[in-house]
Amino acid sequence: MVGAIGKRALSVDLVPTSRAEADRAMRVLLGQDTGYDVAQLDDIRAHANLLELLDVLRERPHLQEGRLEPLITGDNQRGRVLLETLRAYLDHFGDVTQASRALQVHPNTFRYRLGRIAKVTGLRLDDPAERIMTTLQPQLIT
Repeated sequence: MVGAIGKRALSVDLVPTSRAEADRAMRVLLGQDTGYDVAQLDDIRAHANLLELLDVLRERPHLQEGRLEPLITGDNQRGRVLLETLRAYLDHFGDVTQASRALQVHPNTFRYRLGRIAKVTGLRLDDPAERIMTTLQPQLIT
């Protein structure tokens, strides 16, 4: 059971705003493990904003295109492994040791997979804009 709380409405005119904030917070609580059972939007705003950003990306297919296409449309098993590797790399801020531990693979295996990702996709993880879009794109597929 989860609960969402809107901001205190100091007048009747502010009730819809409070309700909208509670609805946004509830959407996050129902769809993700945030560590909260009860939350205000301010507690989980980053998660709520990300959900809305993903909604916009889903509404505009041209924004979904990216370098991950070969991993998504290619050999499903290999593509899944490489996507999982890429997610771990991004989730651990490029720390190969921590990311490889999370996937329970040797760091050299992890580095090999990163090399395969770069070769297959042309992805440049040293480009901040590419890194951001690459972080978002897999979330659109799952």
